[in-house]
Amino acid sequence: MSNNNVLQFIADSDHRDAYEGDADLRFIPNPDLASNAINTDDAIEGVEFKFQVQHPPLVDADILSVELGHGNMPVISQKMTKVIEDLGGKLLKYPALIDPAPPQQYYVVQLPVIDAIDWENSEYNTDDLHVFRNGEKLIAHIRKYAFDKPIGELPPVFRLRGNPYPMLMRSDVRDVFRQQGVRGVAFMNAGSFSKTNQFYTDIPV
Repeated sequence: MSNNNVLQFIADSDHRDAYEGDADLRFIPNPDLASNAINTDDAIEGVEFKFQVQHPPLVDADILSVELGHGNMPVISQKMTKVIEDLGGKLLKYPALIDPAPPQQYYVVQLPVIDAIDWENSEYNTDDLHVFRNGEKLIAHIRKYAFDKPIGELPPVFRLRGNPYPMLMRSDVRDVFRQQGVRGVAFMNAGSFSKTNQFYTDIPV
């Protein structure tokens, strides 16, 4: 197993089709879904997550590219959910109601939002135009991540308070994904994104 670090992850089809806006699923808007739900650990009550398949037949992947509109609440398979939970991950999950129904169950999941950044030793920009309801300014781009605890003590998958849009995981979780045959995930080193440094896929779809 490689030395543990932190990776950003997305659905591989997001990477392949980013410029065409060609997601696997189209989210059917729900007015009961609060726009700030992405930056909270609070359970979402009384909301159904309905999707229309964009390009039948649905890609047989464990994480799907989704037009969800309000941020990164990934749609992942029961298999990927179980792998994360078996590693100690705590996920709030909601059935993804997909039309037409795929051959396996998928869930919309809220990844835990944690305070774990050592801001003094991280490199980042702030975005003064976007302020969450709790008064925290959105961190527009983190160029270098420094954490205030050992990486092995971070959750298997998580988001960061103040910059909740990137979905992050420990690299040892990726290693378990490989072992368990989790499919369709693209990775890059957290904080390293640029126009010339794209996501790479080492788990084939």
